Amino acid sequence: MLKPLSRSFQDGDEEQVVELYNKITGRNRTVPQHQWEWLHPPEGRGMMWVIEDETTKKIIGHHGLIPVRIVYQGKSYRLGKTENTIIHPKLLGNGLYFLYEKNFLVNLQNNLTYWLPLQGMVRQERFASA
Repeated sequence: MLKPLSRSFQDGDEEQVVELYNKITGRNRTVPQHQWEWLHPPEGRGMMWVIEDETTKKIIGHHGLIPVRIVYQGKSYRLGKTENTIIHPKLLGNGLYFLYEKNFLVNLQNNLTYWLPLQGMVRQERFASA
């Protein structure tokens, strides 16, 4: 029986996160690629949370923001760009992810000025240009 638990990403989670990412996207990302993007970006380590099945200790979901610095009208802002917000394909459609999303967003408010839901913006741009 599934016993989901959310927690902050920990060093050593990379393999399971990459495995889940590859399963969902069909891509072949490697652990070193994940580390480059998430652990060593220019503005500092990404903010990541996982959903883990407490019974199997398998990561079944991931939410993350990569810090990005922008300057707007002479002021510097630190943004979080959402990336790799994923849930295991077998768990899609049951609302599990949304039970945890609010907590993820509350946790990041202390670290960022704004956060940027990139995928939603891409969808809006496609819709507007259609």
